Amino acid sequence: MKKLFHLMLVMLFFAGCNTFYAAIDSGGDNVFENNMVVVEKKIQPLQVDLKITNKSDKDIEIVWDKCVYVDLSGESYKIVHSHVQFTEDKQIINPQTIIKPKETHSDFLLPIAAIKNLEKSHERKIMMWATHHETVNQIYKIGDDIDYRNESALKDLIGREYKIYLVVLSGSDEKTLELKGKLTEIIDLLNN
Repeated sequence: MKKLFHLMLVMLFFAGCNTFYAAIDSGGDNVFENNMVVVEKKIQPLQVDLKITNKSDKDIEIVWDKCVYVDLSGESYKIVHSHVQFTEDKQIINPQTIIKPKETHSDFLLPIAAIKNLEKSHERKIMMWATHHETVNQIYKIGDDIDYRNESALKDLIGREYKIYLVVLSGSDEKTLELKGKLTEIIDLLNN
């Protein structure tokens, strides 16, 4: 009986560890469109996924070094994307992306500060070894440690807005596109 009790405790512990929540933006503002591009976006806990379609008859270039992410607290951050490279002295090379006419490019962006915060958080957790609750620096509010296992910790984020300023170059014409997003609901990542 004692072994059964311990087994049940272990099962309950692991069952509780399998829930991870995220705030999502499932509203109608997930698609931005003008005469040059269609941009579909989706916020994730650690990044914003993008799908960019070139509607024009010219190449367009995404100038990532000029793009900005504004988190839910209104703070602005430079970003990196999936093709970022780091030099030996930790300098960031954020190469532009060229999208041919009528083609679609899938990518993601995340604030540079989020990478630095994760690195510091990782070092701290190794030094502390174990804590009673696990957290992750999510990009909803850069630098805040949000408990992604606790649904109520994310509920206060519902209705809050973030922005992306995406800089697009077509020939010599540079445009800054303002993409807005609003968090609409909390989902269980393991059940979706």
